[in-house]
Amino acid sequence: QPNHVQCVRTGEWKLSRYWDPSGQETDQWEMYDLRADLRERINLVTWEHGQPILSDAGKANPNAASMLPVLLDLLNRKLTAAGYPEAFLHNADAPRLARAEGD
Repeated sequence: QPNHVQCVRTGEWKLSRYWDPSGQETDQWEMYDLRADLRERINLVTWEHGQPILSDAGKANPNAASMLPVLLDLLNRKLTAAGYPEAFLHNADAPRLARAEGD
């Protein structure tokens, strides 16, 4: 665990959430800038209390801070449209994201 995956990808970015349907294990997240990292070797996020926040590598990427809320919103919309009863719903303006950008 976590062994379920939800993912969204654009032409240039990828965000993945690994989650435990029993809720016993914390979510794990991965985000990649596919233009700069085609082999997905540098994860741009880490997680805190099940929430994705920028890692040091993410803070160093000039576009990661602006893309994380966009990708979270896209993931939410796709999961809701697919009928997930408990889609990962995250407010892109959450203080955790703002704090991660200002660290």
